[in-house]
Amino acid sequence: MENYQGETLEIILPFSKRSERLFASATFFLLWIITLILGWFLLMVFFPGKSTLYILFDACSALSCVCLTSGITHQNIHVGAKVILMALMWLGRLEIIPILRLAFSFPHKNSLGQKKK
Repeated sequence: MENYQGETLEIILPFSKRSERLFASATFFLLWIITLILGWFLLMVFFPGKSTLYILFDACSALSCVCLTSGITHQNIHVGAKVILMALMWLGRLEIIPILRLAFSFPHKNSLGQKKK
């Protein structure tokens, strides 16, 4: 990137910041891919005769909140498939990391029934 005088401008981050950003981006991407693959396999259970690429397209569309369809979804599909698609849309809309933080923020009980501090 150059400024109006032709000088090259670069953003130089310390090594720790660069690796922190790379780790955060890779974590988010990996969680997104895992969620997509899990949703894809779960949807394949409810659409056994359909093309796996069509199911992948619908799962990716739901997770990305694009809401396009390949034609395999309709109003009379199985309730389980509807729940999976709704969960993928919800995860895609609210993002995966905040939902994981919410899920792990509730107090957990140990084996004696007491709350952990």
